[in-house]
Amino acid sequence: MCLRCDGYSEEQVRRALDLTILTHGFAIQQVDSHRPWTYTIGLLEGFGHPELITVDLALDAQRELLAPLLSMITGTGALDQRWLTENEIEVVPVHEDHLASSLVVMWSDHYGRGPHIGTFLQVLPPASWLCAGHGHVLTRLDAPGPGPASVAPHPQANRAARRARRRR
Repeated sequence: MCLRCDGYSEEQVRRALDLTILTHGFAIQQVDSHRPWTYTIGLLEGFGHPELITVDLALDAQRELLAPLLSMITGTGALDQRWLTENEIEVVPVHEDHLASSLVVMWSDHYGRGPHIGTFLQVLPPASWLCAGHGHVLTRLDAPGPGPASVAPHPQANRAARRARRRR
């Protein structure tokens, strides 16, 4: 899932990201860790809309959650608030504590600077996506405190885990 972990050079990673953004207007970066997260790169620049981020769901579920929102943004440049309400999806601004962390490192690498307040919005899934026992552990990035990046394993651990899964 991570090009760096799969042996690509920094230059190859940058070129792949640039090509994806050039082709689609944005890229989706997924981080496969104990507490996975997914964020966009390019919405702010290409569509004048804050980037989106979601955390603590399976990576496939995160893509599923973001897909209709990305269609709205690329189609109209905005999210349909009525649709969000009807589908019980909440979108909240990301607190500056999280923006100062390594949470969106590929975004920072791409733009050569860290994000500022208002650059990212967290997408929270409908309550129906979470079981009663786990809904309370969903990380809220609109509040200060540790986020998923603070517990991410070292990239080498990710590569070793992926290789082990492939061997099974």
